[in-house]
Amino acid sequence: MRSSILLLSLLVVTYLSIVESRSRPRQRHISTSDSAHETKSDEHDAQYDHEAFLGTEEAKEFDKLTPDESKRRLRNIVKKIDRNKDGVVEKSELHDWIVLVHQRHMENELDVQWKRHERTGDDKVAWDEFIRASYPGEEAALRNSTDHDYNTLLDNDLRRWKGADLDKDESLTRDEYKSFMFPYEFIHMRDIYATETFHQVDKNKDGYVDIDEYMDDMLGDEERAAIARGEEPEWVKTQREHFNEYRDKNKDGKMDIEEVAEWVMPSGYDGLKAETEHLMHHADKDEDDKLTVDEIIGSYDLFVGSQATQWGDVLKRHDEF
Repeated sequence: MRSSILLLSLLVVTYLSIVESRSRPRQRHISTSDSAHETKSDEHDAQYDHEAFLGTEEAKEFDKLTPDESKRRLRNIVKKIDRNKDGVVEKSELHDWIVLVHQRHMENELDVQWKRHERTGDDKVAWDEFIRASYPGEEAALRNSTDHDYNTLLDNDLRRWKGADLDKDESLTRDEYKSFMFPYEFIHMRDIYATETFHQVDKNKDGYVDIDEYMDDMLGDEERAAIARGEEPEWVKTQREHFNEYRDKNKDGKMDIEEVAEWVMPSGYDGLKAETEHLMHHADKDEDDKLTVDEIIGSYDLFVGSQATQWGDVLKRHDEF
């Protein structure tokens, strides 16, 4: 019995690491209703951008670069963004660059997972094949698992899998697998992604997401510690207001599953366009809808923490572009 429990615990830990790349991205502390991509206090937290888009460990690695080296490498990136070579970065050029880097990031992530799971050479991955590749030799233990957390994760993946399988042949092509990995990027996965998020955030399982559950989903250990000290960050206050003003559409004090869907995948919302507007809003000091090299370098801490440099990583490997 003890060895079985240990085996199951190891399987759960392994599974958590595997699904990490397919997890729901943390919500930015903004309202998608704000055209300037900002909080109501009109403050921009560059450090949060850096950590949210780069990741904690990657941010630590990037911090090893001196400001002068960061700026030098960023200048090289700017030359690549400026496609027409007129010496400035237009909004359309910045947007195209962000789209390029975003797509490249997803393709790189997809490559790793596809090579791991597509073992038969038929350019498809079946569910059983996915399980075998993830847990070689442990299929029986997985089928007999009674661990609630593990089964919840497995149910989420199976739900995603079925939603991504557009031709209903019980296997995923590479394109279908992409929507399995990144459901928040595909409109046909909206309901599935919303359901997954809803079950994760609805901690008391009453069928709704209240404001405490909403805030708990956003708070990290640092923010919780600050609140315990009576030092609630401004963005936390802003998000409480956003819950009441934007998230709770019918004003009943809680979110149902459709309101959660509007939260995580707002209708008509283009995140890459919003990121472009966000960068332009802060870096375009003369408000001419163009960015000079000096304007970008002057806001270098903003750019190294944005999708424009793939969470800062492009600064370290810009020759690939």
